[in-house]
Amino acid sequence: MNKLVNRVVLIGNLGADPEMRDFGKDKRVVNLRMATNEYYKDANGDKQERTTWHRVVAWNNQARFLADACKKGSRLLVEGKLENKRWEKDGEPRYSTEIRLNEFMLLDDRKKN
Repeated sequence: MNKLVNRVVLIGNLGADPEMRDFGKDKRVVNLRMATNEYYKDANGDKQERTTWHRVVAWNNQARFLADACKKGSRLLVEGKLENKRWEKDGEPRYSTEIRLNEFMLLDDRKKN
């Protein structure tokens, strides 16, 4: 039997402070902008860096903790699944991919904060 897996694990830094919204009693969401960096050598042998930006979404208790404990520059390990979103704006289809957070670990050095 073949099992299909939708799982993402990233370690990166927040590019902005968390954005939290409340939707009534005990319903909240936080959006995180997270950057991961990749280092490689180009054809000339020069070291290059490539940054990829990710949208991470967390709900309820995780959202509250992340909004309180994190800020721009915070280093996180996140694990979750990819979700594709589609909507229309001015009659044009728009798409985005985000990571729906399942688990996380704050990797900041507490002494610095």
